[in-house]
Amino acid sequence: MPPDMNREKFKLTRLRLPYRMLILTVVFLSVLMFSCSKQDKPQPQLEEKLTDAKPIVSPIINSNENITKGNEFFLKGEFSNAIDFYSEALAQNRSIAFYNMGVSYYLLGDIEKSEESFRQAVKENPAFKEAYMNLAVVLIQTDKLAEAEKIVKTLLKDNNSSTAKMLVNMGNIYLKRGQTALAATYFQEAIKKGENSKYVRSNYAYFLMTVGEYKNGIAILENLADKDYTDYYNLGSAYYNEGMYAQGLANALKAMEMYRTEEAINLAALNYAALTDYKSAIALLKELIRKDPAEDYRYRLARAYYLNSDFRDANTEITSLINDFPDKSEYYRLKYEIQLGMGEIADAGRMAMAAYQRFQTDDMLYMVIKHKIIYYEPLGELEADLLSDRSSPFLDLARVAYYIFKDKMVPARQFIDKVPPETDNDYYVYQSYINMKYKKYDNVLVYAKKINKSRPEYFWYRTAVYFSTNNVAGLKETVAEQAQRETSFTRNTNVRFHLTPRIDEIDFSYRFDGTYEQMLSLMLYPLFIEPSEMMSFVAMGYKLLQENEKLSALRELERSVEFSEGIRMNNTGVADMFAYRFNEAYDKFEKANEMLNNNPYTLYNMGLAKLNLGDMESASKYFDMAVLQNNYHFPAYLGLAVTMRTLTKTTKPSDYYNIVRDRAVQAVEDKRNLPEPILYSALLAETGLGLYSKVKEDLAPHKGQNSYFNNVYAIADFLSGKGHAALDPLKNRKSIYRGRVIWDLTATEEGKNFSVDTGLLNDRAYKFMKSYALLKRGKKPVQLNFNEYKDDNAALKEMVYYSILAKDRASALRYLQQMSSIDIRYKELYKASLYYFLWIEDFVNAEASYTSLANLKASDRYTDMYKMMYFVLNYNGRRLLDTVNNYIKSYPNELTGKEYKLIYALRSENFEMTLNIINDIEKQKRDFLYDLPLEISIDGL
Repeated sequence: MPPDMNREKFKLTRLRLPYRMLILTVVFLSVLMFSCSKQDKPQPQLEEKLTDAKPIVSPIINSNENITKGNEFFLKGEFSNAIDFYSEALAQNRSIAFYNMGVSYYLLGDIEKSEESFRQAVKENPAFKEAYMNLAVVLIQTDKLAEAEKIVKTLLKDNNSSTAKMLVNMGNIYLKRGQTALAATYFQEAIKKGENSKYVRSNYAYFLMTVGEYKNGIAILENLADKDYTDYYNLGSAYYNEGMYAQGLANALKAMEMYRTEEAINLAALNYAALTDYKSAIALLKELIRKDPAEDYRYRLARAYYLNSDFRDANTEITSLINDFPDKSEYYRLKYEIQLGMGEIADAGRMAMAAYQRFQTDDMLYMVIKHKIIYYEPLGELEADLLSDRSSPFLDLARVAYYIFKDKMVPARQFIDKVPPETDNDYYVYQSYINMKYKKYDNVLVYAKKINKSRPEYFWYRTAVYFSTNNVAGLKETVAEQAQRETSFTRNTNVRFHLTPRIDEIDFSYRFDGTYEQMLSLMLYPLFIEPSEMMSFVAMGYKLLQENEKLSALRELERSVEFSEGIRMNNTGVADMFAYRFNEAYDKFEKANEMLNNNPYTLYNMGLAKLNLGDMESASKYFDMAVLQNNYHFPAYLGLAVTMRTLTKTTKPSDYYNIVRDRAVQAVEDKRNLPEPILYSALLAETGLGLYSKVKEDLAPHKGQNSYFNNVYAIADFLSGKGHAALDPLKNRKSIYRGRVIWDLTATEEGKNFSVDTGLLNDRAYKFMKSYALLKRGKKPVQLNFNEYKDDNAALKEMVYYSILAKDRASALRYLQQMSSIDIRYKELYKASLYYFLWIEDFVNAEASYTSLANLKASDRYTDMYKMMYFVLNYNGRRLLDTVNNYIKSYPNELTGKEYKLIYALRSENFEMTLNIINDIEKQKRDFLYDLPLEISIDGL
């Protein structure tokens, strides 16, 4: 596209005013009398304020009636009426009458008649010093410098006239000639003589800004009292040249309040454009064009329309300019970008080629080559120009585009370093792309903010950075800005989402993030069956439920020959559990359950074995069966609290804790002798509900009497915020089941212990949870032996995810292949493979994994999340929205669904919806982008 309007230094010169009002206070002459002949006497001057801020000297007082009457109108600011009376006085006192007319014409902005009047005055009276002073002022402003210099030099010969203001006058003459060294000499001498004079300081500030010392000039002008139009205008110009556009605009607007001149309007329009307020710039440029349809104004209007995404209006303006000025190549470059903005890709390409054939210049060549590269057209013979030794900014920029297309970033970087930034706005696009490739996000933002706002790249590069760096505030600001523009993109940007595996978003069966449910999964222990205890415990539940038929069934069970064998088999399985032989334990529990006819104890133990084997779905099924058999089976409810934290669609762990607590309270109210499993489960449920103070209060009298009570007290103390030292009792050998494991894992989670307790490695849950906790802290996991787990799908699944986090594609694929050889219908195989193929962006195999999960009717929180992820990465807007809505319906308490709906809205470029979703999610979690294991890239130009 065309280069940005090269922001030339805004000139602080004497500018033409349509109202004939002078801008610059060039000369501030003294009212002291000077005589060209020693016989001249000072003439009395009118006391007035109207010329205080002007470079001219006041009117003269005279006894002539018409001059007196003219002066009265002058004091009222009625200069035209004053001139009428001064004209009547020409017959009596021509020199004074002409002089006073010159002052009035000057204040009316009619410089030509002012000069004519002052010349008549000195013609009538060659010794009229005041007339010479004012004539010099007019001559300087009309660039008649030689004559003005002669007059000023004559005035300066008189020591009485060699004032600071006269020195400023001479300084301004040399300044206009470009002789800044000589000008500086006079200004510095003037400052020494009259540093407190507003006129001297104002002119000195103007001199400083003219030679580029804007900050020093600004400092002087800002300290001036009673600033006039010229002061505000020059301040606005200086601030603009310093890149301080807000201050530049403020001063330009103040100047416009005093006099709405063309120059002040132009200055305000420039500052509006620099502030990217193109709507306001457009309004002022249209006003300027009504006054003067200058080519520059028309081009800037077309460009402002383009930058404001008003492509139709921009096209109308630029087409008109091309018709009027067909030999301006930059106009064709702007038209090309406008046509792209309108989505007229083919027309833009044809226009670019026609312009190149017309001009045969490098900027046109670049436009054609860029178009062919972006829209995948063959370069043909143009490729020879790219590979030639010839160099120019536009040709080098074309080479940057060429090497980016070839995905060769090294030569792309080499060539872009040779290109001046002002060559074309594409410079900032290419810099953004290259730095994005290297993930130098800070650099991307620097360049992206300079891309024209009408281009989709301006939005998407900044969005990609903010999204990928989890900067919610930056993303929100960018989306809000785009939503406010109320425009849509007609040209697509190659936006791609990529999976960046994060441990929090991977479906590990053995997680340890320090949650209570994860501790609880380690504390739940298998249940022995004592025939008498079992009978009383189970019978109590049945009686409370008044299920007489089941009591009869129980009596029948007691008489069964297999009853005692089933108890023995269960208890043997319990021993295996305590020895961490979970597969053997499960087999025994399964046989015991067959003998005991779906006994709640054996069902619970089966669930616990599956929980330790990493099979959450099966564990949940058996816990659920246990409570169906006896819904006073509190340990089974706690097991459901653990599994449902991962599998749940609507139920929360607290729902199960409340069941346990409420039924335990009922049992106490019935004054029943509670078996240990009920008592312990009630304490664990209250801990899960966050009632730490109550738990500690209940247990305080029993501390020291029971190791289980001691350890539950320690856990409640820790969870209440007392620090890891509160868990030290769990290190004791007499602590609860897996007390040492809980102490070790919580220490790792808090970054206090990264060593592996080899004495606990026989415990599968410890080994894998420890690996997870170490990985989360950026450490290497526990060394795992493939041969040990080659027939263990649950373990292999964990190893797949470990390999993905370690970016080890080969090992991850090997473990997946081994999983498929064990059980082709294993749901976790397809869940893990879907994640793997999304990671490596193999969407053909990802689709196969997705289809297999659908056929197996797999549905849990992670499976459903991976489905959303699939349609984000292999983008399909309709299917993404369907899966997002289903997820939100299934998991209403989670933010994940809303987060992926945000991605849908963003990817669909529905910025209003995107902003609303961000605001909604922020109410629950401000740093929610950390939850999304995704980053955005821009793939291609």
